Amino acid sequence: MRIEGEAGCPPIVVSGRGLKGGTAHIRGNLSSQFLSGLLMAAPYARDDVELVVDGELVSKPYIEMTLRVMSAFGVHVNSDDLSRFAIESPTRYAACDYAVEPDA
Repeated sequence: MRIEGEAGCPPIVVSGRGLKGGTAHIRGNLSSQFLSGLLMAAPYARDDVELVVDGELVSKPYIEMTLRVMSAFGVHVNSDDLSRFAIESPTRYAACDYAVEPDA
């Protein structure tokens, strides 16, 4: 990781050799964007991915929306109560017709 802005602030540049998989813990009181981003990337990991939410998950509606969109594109995420998410590898998105509201 290389920081392009002020120390400890975005923008940053992250490089790697792909997503290995495994278990990651995410604080639930942070923005749901971190969890949504990891969920959307997880199907391309080499191994299964488990994401565990530590604490109370804020922005549950956004995570539910992320899971519905992923499902529409063919990726199933195992999650009973939005505190733990499991994505089996290999899984890939499939093209489909998907309506998006004009103001979204």
